Amino acid sequence: MRQVLFPALLFLLLACGQVKHQQVFSVLDTKVSKVLFENRIDPFAKVNIFDYLYYYNGGGVAAGDINNDGLDDLFFVSNQGENKLYLNKGGLLFDDISVTAGIQGKANWKTGVTLADVNQDGWLDIYVSAVGSYAGFAGKNELFINQGNLHFEEASSTYGLDIEGFNTQSTFFDYDHDGDLDMFLVNHSVHSNATLQDSSFRHRTDARSGDKLFRCDKTGNGIYYTDVTAGAGIFSSALGYGLNAMVADLNNDGWEDIYVSNDFHEEDYYYLNQQNGQFKEINKSAFAHESRFSMGSDIADLNNDGWLDIVTADMLPDEEKVLKSSMSDEPLSTYAIKQQRWGYHPQFSRNCLQLNTGGGMLFSDIGLIAGVAASDWSWSPLIADFNNDGIKDLFISNGILKRPNDLDFLKFASAQARAASAATLRDTDREKLEKMPDGAAINRMFAGSGGNSFTDVSADWGFQEPGFSNGAAYADLDNDGDLEIIVNNINAPATIYQNHSSDHKSSNSFSLRLKGDMANAFGYGAAIKITTAGGDQYAQVTATRGFESASTVQLHFGTGADTVVRQLVIQWPGGGTQVLQNLACNSIHVVTRPGKLLMQVDHSWPVSRGNDPWLLDVTKSSRVDFVHRENSFNDFDLQELMPQQLSIEGPRLAVADVDGDGLEDLFAGGAKGQPAALFRQTVSGTFMKMPVEAFEQDNLQEATGACFFDADGDGDQDLYVVSGGGEYFEGAKPLLDRLYLNNGKGKFSRSQGLPQIATNKSAVAAADFDKDGDIDLFVGGRSVAGQYGTPAPSYLLLNNSKGSFTEAPPETLPQLRLMGMVTSAAWLDYNSDGWPDLVVAGDWMRIRFFRNQQGKFTETTDSLIAQPLSGFWKTLQVADVNGDGHSDLLAGNLGCNSKLKASREFPLRLYCGDIAGMGSFDQVLALSTTGKYYPFLNKEEMEKRMPLIMRKQFADYSSMAGLGIDEIFGDRLRGAKQLEINTLASVVLMGDGKHGFTVHPLPAEAQWSALYAFACADFTGDRIIDILCGGNFYGVTPYEGFYDASVGLILEGEGKNNWLPRLPWQTGLAISGQVRDLKIIRGSGGRAMIAVARNNASLILLQQTLKK
Repeated sequence: MRQVLFPALLFLLLACGQVKHQQVFSVLDTKVSKVLFENRIDPFAKVNIFDYLYYYNGGGVAAGDINNDGLDDLFFVSNQGENKLYLNKGGLLFDDISVTAGIQGKANWKTGVTLADVNQDGWLDIYVSAVGSYAGFAGKNELFINQGNLHFEEASSTYGLDIEGFNTQSTFFDYDHDGDLDMFLVNHSVHSNATLQDSSFRHRTDARSGDKLFRCDKTGNGIYYTDVTAGAGIFSSALGYGLNAMVADLNNDGWEDIYVSNDFHEEDYYYLNQQNGQFKEINKSAFAHESRFSMGSDIADLNNDGWLDIVTADMLPDEEKVLKSSMSDEPLSTYAIKQQRWGYHPQFSRNCLQLNTGGGMLFSDIGLIAGVAASDWSWSPLIADFNNDGIKDLFISNGILKRPNDLDFLKFASAQARAASAATLRDTDREKLEKMPDGAAINRMFAGSGGNSFTDVSADWGFQEPGFSNGAAYADLDNDGDLEIIVNNINAPATIYQNHSSDHKSSNSFSLRLKGDMANAFGYGAAIKITTAGGDQYAQVTATRGFESASTVQLHFGTGADTVVRQLVIQWPGGGTQVLQNLACNSIHVVTRPGKLLMQVDHSWPVSRGNDPWLLDVTKSSRVDFVHRENSFNDFDLQELMPQQLSIEGPRLAVADVDGDGLEDLFAGGAKGQPAALFRQTVSGTFMKMPVEAFEQDNLQEATGACFFDADGDGDQDLYVVSGGGEYFEGAKPLLDRLYLNNGKGKFSRSQGLPQIATNKSAVAAADFDKDGDIDLFVGGRSVAGQYGTPAPSYLLLNNSKGSFTEAPPETLPQLRLMGMVTSAAWLDYNSDGWPDLVVAGDWMRIRFFRNQQGKFTETTDSLIAQPLSGFWKTLQVADVNGDGHSDLLAGNLGCNSKLKASREFPLRLYCGDIAGMGSFDQVLALSTTGKYYPFLNKEEMEKRMPLIMRKQFADYSSMAGLGIDEIFGDRLRGAKQLEINTLASVVLMGDGKHGFTVHPLPAEAQWSALYAFACADFTGDRIIDILCGGNFYGVTPYEGFYDASVGLILEGEGKNNWLPRLPWQTGLAISGQVRDLKIIRGSGGRAMIAVARNNASLILLQQTLKK
């Protein structure tokens, strides 16, 4: 799909108005439906949440046609009572047949439900999971075999499925492609000493807590399910707090994979099907992070690109008072221990939308920019097109009977527990339960608006009543062409949300039921593609979705105004393709698997280009062996309230032919305690590391910028290295910059020709700005150590033509001392007068332009850019990206996939100064989307720096939660410096060569993360400039969360200022980690390479292949 650049400006840089939506759903009256089920839970029961941590998780719901009459029926799980089965009589009227059907269940704590034809007779059976042998709960999973006459027989032991343990839910699929349905059972642990271990304990089997895989076998006595967990590569330990498992073909190889959502500290599991009866768990390599408290999940193709994406639900509130009174992410110290010492993967407490960017091998969480990261205490995400516009929407069930993560409750409970004796323990529990606040919340609906973005339309679409909703499913209950939503609630009647989309003439849909072979009668695992005039859509039949629940297996596609499906492609499980043409919408199509299928290679689904990349990784063959090793330093120990760390800005690169052989060589800066490295290129294209004694001697200095230039006028390339970082105070010797002079043969020695400037600096840019025949320097200052928000001075250094430098007089550029917290600078002749002008950007800074008037500078920002751009700028790069002969400017920013929000109407704000009145330098980060500004951090975090204010004014969390910064700090903010950011978007400034720049945001995919570097070249051989983007940033608190969704984006130039975003599956290029610099290196034969510098990781060298 074409990505047009200019219209995106309105979305990314301007505040958007509220879009009005017509109500789509209404709650179906129970008097009409006759569905009277209610999952009753007594919070004060003898066994309660203090005995069983998942006491408030609720039960599941399933929608499926149990009597094969073409109408989906409903099954509800009751945790402690009797299950209910409702027969669909048509017209949204249901009949309770629970007693005669015999499905009430005997287990006294039941959880999830799955529908599958277990005995292979063409009728859906019901499999209910249960918790047994714990906290007084007794019972096993129960399998109700459909007799074909609205009666069921419990037969779990006959089939080997009478499993006792801490069972959450099962799902059925044919993992080994032998034609029948196997079963994966996801289980959950309970808090014990066995679960508070390092990650290596996931290899230890636990019979009750561990997940299990069962293979369906044909025996002499019929069908039996054999536990094959041990040999299949499945983790089955007490570390797993499994709350959901989804099966889907995530890498488009025709074999279904498994995704398990784990609660608490254990990471989610992603099992890639190895096509030999085994699975390989690849979570760490495929996901940069995941939800911390993963509840339910769903898998579907959200953006119609042919790759299935993943949504996991967590419990991040979006209402300010609840947010600030709830336990959130861990402190950074705990977080670091979990990762570095215990081996756990990064997790953040929010919903994740993991977009499939790398052909099932790489995913990017874009939940924040998509607008779906926060929905309160969430359980069951369901992805479907609920308004039939051809774009998938997202429903999430919400609420918890009591909030056990309320901070005031946790404080109270901890005190009570310390004071209680064994004799009063139960009375204490009762008192604690009464103190635990209510957790009612509305169910959420996010309408897909295309382009991987969503709008919260909950109230507009009919989701307004708060409650305690858990399991949820969707189905077209009245076969009118739209999907109803069914929700299992705690202590309230189950809800059926009736969908009215089909009432509108512009609402069309296509429905499909599959009839497979007898061993898989409902086509579980089949992959579907439909093509209409509006484009392609993809789906897969799967047994379960959401949380503890099963939605209909009848596939539903909204087609908007289109009334005909031009082509339907079915990839049946086990191989083989069926193609049908010109099918009418607005009817249910039943397709039977034919005896003969097309077996040739099917091109309906996209294939990853991993084996034929646009840029080839030649790091190993080129012999570039450099690993950046970041020293251990936590900026937040020094400044607890600073927004982001400063000490992980390296490594920086510089490229030049240092030995005069016509081949460009490479410099890589080191972190504190690590010498820099110089690599000389050889004729064969390999690189040789050159020993430089001066680099070894200067290893205490952190390189934050570097450039080659001829400092002493002898015709060779000398090297300037900037020193900085957040760890040294002003005046410290390691903050002195370095100038290394070249002897003409690539050997460098330290020069003493620099002024002694020991401040925190960040960037250098070289140009003969006074036109005296030698190269001068601009050196950018970052921030004063210990005072983030106070800029360090920047400098212009004049060259005396012999390799020594002096500071330019203040009148040369009067704004130097207060330039801002600079991160990047560049020279360009924006007005084509032959004099190099200066452009500078940084943290909490505008992009600032300074016109060179014969060696003296005047700021011209306001005359060049229509509206000021203040941001968290990371990099500036000058390039003629549109080929018009004029210099353009690429500017990398923090990105919009962030909890931080900034707009012209409501800029992000930072207050800094002695706010606490204790003689310290404090920061308060504040944001707003409505006009009222709230602190970004909670009371506990701000208390670290301002204990007197926080403890004296606010005795508990609730008294501060929901208050704005004016209410919290009052007059204390009046004397503070106020900095603002009005955009977080990365942009390109198109130069006209004379009058100024036109600002355009880069495509949405370039806003998924912080961008630190660009490389501009023709990567496709069409003679149009493309842009490789590099970024990511981990120097934040766990609450803010890593910026890690950049995985190797190439913006393919189309001309006319348009770029097509190309993801790793399209280019074969995947770059993980924190990219800090990209440099193009010219080699022998005109061959071009790109050096990729990554923080705390190995340097990568890529070579152009000019393939498309």
